[in-house]
Amino acid sequence: MAFDRQDWQDSLAAKRKERDDKALANIQREIQMTAKAAVDAEALTGDPHWDVFLQYIQAAIDGAVLERDGLAATHILDVDASWDDESIRHARARMLCCKERIRVLEAILTIPADLKSKAEEVLSLVERLDAPAAA
Repeated sequence: MAFDRQDWQDSLAAKRKERDDKALANIQREIQMTAKAAVDAEALTGDPHWDVFLQYIQAAIDGAVLERDGLAATHILDVDASWDDESIRHARARMLCCKERIRVLEAILTIPADLKSKAEEVLSLVERLDAPAAA
């Protein structure tokens, strides 16, 4: 049986899939190893429950950044000329997903501090409203 162009393309596709699967497994392993990441001091609330939540969100951000950077490095540094249009579109779509995931997770990271500051604002307004009634 002769090795034709289709067999060669299938072989390259299988190698790409294997490489991508290994990269994803490495990223997932790193995420699991660093399940709790250091959170920016501005985002911390002082409440241990919120702070643990923020550590998990930060770890998810770090994992998405690793995946995005890994995809970019693979695409740029891969000297194999086997990148076809579909592979490029797939890699770009994954990178866009990573970028959006990072953006959403960073927005989530600000929620606890925002809630705490707004709650303090509301409490001070309630105290001012109740003050004339008590006098």
